[in-house]
Amino acid sequence: TAPILFVSGGSDKALQVSAAPVAGTSTLNFSGDPLKWNNDPTLVFRLISDCKGSEIFRSTSTTTAGVMTLESPLLNSYSADAIVTPVTSSTYFLAKRKNGSVTAATSSLYRRHFNGVAATIEELVPNVDAIHFDYGVNTALQVAGPNAGQPTFQTDVYVEANAVADWSRVVSVRIGFILVSDETNITPDADNTIKWIKGDYTPANTTDHRLRRAYSTTVSIRNRMGV
Repeated sequence: TAPILFVSGGSDKALQVSAAPVAGTSTLNFSGDPLKWNNDPTLVFRLISDCKGSEIFRSTSTTTAGVMTLESPLLNSYSADAIVTPVTSSTYFLAKRKNGSVTAATSSLYRRHFNGVAATIEELVPNVDAIHFDYGVNTALQVAGPNAGQPTFQTDVYVEANAVADWSRVVSVRIGFILVSDETNITPDADNTIKWIKGDYTPANTTDHRLRRAYSTTVSIRNRMGV
């Protein structure tokens, strides 16, 4: 089974509250409605956060004056500089494109994007034979200075998802791809094992004579890198 990568966070469309919300409140106040949230459907997933914490809730309505009603009361209190933003998420996975009853011979990289209300699925990269994710874990702590005992925010080891003991210590993701040519019979020899970030890769079909190449990239998780 091919792995998937799920990434979730807040949208860049954010508003700062105009008054500090307290735990148990079912309304939030803003200075007007500049982002036109009054036009949003009901039950939009949103994120409220400040420098001390965050939580996800669903809004039922927003007035043009900037009063947002919540489906359920907040669990925590927040400062007057807290921001609210729609929750978004993206799931990356491999699948084979279908055109009617015809299924493509090679798989593609797809993304399922959720904007807080509804999800859409789009094909990003065709002809991806395989994908793999390794997670960079910070295992070392600072040994001196005012932050002694705190994480260094540097990757010390890359492991697969099932070997991550503490996801709060993940500071980067290393992604490996095996890309494959659309055409068959590009190479004269049978398809051999090639090297990629997971070690040796042997194609499931070793007789199609497609050209395959390995690529990789590493992405830092900015809010885990001390920036």
